[in-house]
Amino acid sequence: MVTEVKKMTGYHRVTFSDGASLRVPEALFYDFRVHTGDQVDRASYEALLSSHAYEYALDRAARALTARDATEKEIEKKLLSAGYPEQAVARVMEVLTRYEFISDERYAERYVSSRSSRYGRGRILTELRRKGVEEDTVREALEALSPEDEAEAALAQARKLCARRDLTDRADRQKAVAALVRRGFSWSLAAQAVQRLSGREDDEEGGWEDP
Repeated sequence: MVTEVKKMTGYHRVTFSDGASLRVPEALFYDFRVHTGDQVDRASYEALLSSHAYEYALDRAARALTARDATEKEIEKKLLSAGYPEQAVARVMEVLTRYEFISDERYAERYVSSRSSRYGRGRILTELRRKGVEEDTVREALEALSPEDEAEAALAQARKLCARRDLTDRADRQKAVAALVRRGFSWSLAAQAVQRLSGREDDEEGGWEDP
C-alpha cells in the first residue's frame, strides 16, 4: 500500500507500507499516478515504471538540450537525480552520443569560444572540469586559443579592472594583477597586461609580487 506521496523538485517520492520508497520522475508520475492509500504492489509498480523509463528519459534529455547546451555528465546527472533508473539513463546517453545530439568535444569548443574574451585558460579549464568534461577534451579545445588572443583578452579585462585604479600605486597594480589571476589568466600574463596599461614595462617581475 502507498503510505505517502510527496512532490519534490523534478520527481515524486512514493513511500510504501514496507518502508521502501521510489523516486518517480515527474513525467512518469503524471502518466502513472498513485495516491496515498492506494493498494499498490511496490515491485509491480516499479516494474511498470521501468518498462517506460527509457522513452521518458530520452524525451526529458531532448527537452533539456533544446533549452540549453549541456555536457554529457550534466545530462546524466539530471536524469539520475530525477529518478530514472541507471540502465535507462545509460541507454539514453549511448543514443545521444552515438547520434551526436550531445558532444563534450563540441560543448568544450563552444565554451572556449564564448568565454575566452573574458577569462583565461585556467578559469575555463576549471569550469569545464566542474561540468564533467574530461581534461584531455578541455585541453584540446583550448588549443584553439592562441597565446596572442589570450594576451589581448587579458589586456581588455585589465582595462576594465583598472578604470578606477591608480596605476602609479604599487598596491593598486598588485590588486589588478590578482583580479586578473582570479579570472584564470596566469600571473605573468596578468602582470604584463597591467604593466602595459601603467606604462611600466621595464618593471622587474618581482615588483608585482606581494611585499
